[in-house]
Amino acid sequence: GQKKESDNALLQLKEKYGNRFAYGIAQVHAFRNEKEDAFHWLNRAYVQKDLNLVSLKVDPVLKDLRDDARFISLLKKMKFPE
Repeated sequence: GQKKESDNALLQLKEKYGNRFAYGIAQVHAFRNEKEDAFHWLNRAYVQKDLNLVSLKVDPVLKDLRDDARFISLLKKMKFPE
């Protein structure tokens, strides 16, 4: 119900922590059902070698992304077992 405030908070998060907290930003986008942005930030997390990616397959916040081909591709790229 407070989209403007939420958008501003997310923008500040990206500006301040985007280079270190890509996985967390991806989670926020996934929670907000912003899939394109979520995948953008998951790919940034991959490039940054974000250690939080180890929970990718079981993270409940990302559950709505799991059927997407980009999610499956990311799992393969990370060499996760199927």
